[in-house]
Amino acid sequence: MIEAAERSGTLITARYALEQGREVMAAPGSPLDPRVKGCHRLLKQGAALIENAQDVLETLGGIREFQEPSDLYKGPDNSDFEGDLDKAKTVIQPLLSPTPTPRNDIIRLSGLPVSLASAVLLEMELLGEIFVEADGKVSGV
Repeated sequence: MIEAAERSGTLITARYALEQGREVMAAPGSPLDPRVKGCHRLLKQGAALIENAQDVLETLGGIREFQEPSDLYKGPDNSDFEGDLDKAKTVIQPLLSPTPTPRNDIIRLSGLPVSLASAVLLEMELLGEIFVEADGKVSGV
């Protein structure tokens, strides 16, 4: 939370977050500014102190390690899908039609790992085999 007066809806939201087991974070402000008194109260009650983006990442469980591009094609069981792009393409092609369909629906219906299905859709887009509309819907060409 960046701003929260002593009596504000923001503090109600923070209370609901705590009840649901969510992290509550607050940024300090000037002690003379009444718009941050609620944040200061949350900090006194144990909210995570946030001064920069690194603090947010640490509070949320740390930074994910950078993934090498080859890791993007690995499934949850760490199996290598890189050689299976063509196989994955044969799964995705029947799901495409001239009617624009949300990308997420195609990925979900394919049953493929999200990273693999996304890679196939991107490859198909770059090759001009599908058309991606501004709203992210995909259609076969």
